[in-house]
Amino acid sequence: YRAHPCGVIGGLDVTHPDIARRLAEARLKDAATSGATTLVTDDPTCLAHLRAHAGSRISVVGLYGQLAQCV
Repeated sequence: YRAHPCGVIGGLDVTHPDIARRLAEARLKDAATSGATTLVTDDPTCLAHLRAHAGSRISVVGLYGQLAQCV
């Protein structure tokens, strides 16, 4: 299944912050509902946006940072 967009595509967080917030909340809720404890993204803007909305509910990490730790 595909996840909801994180809410920052095309500057949506700037032009329509309420929609961007709702999309982030939907993504975080989907992850939590699936039982995930960590959400991984390869997009640095999405990473910052999701982290800003996740609080302590779920860990949000960057893909490339995770890969660098494996080397």
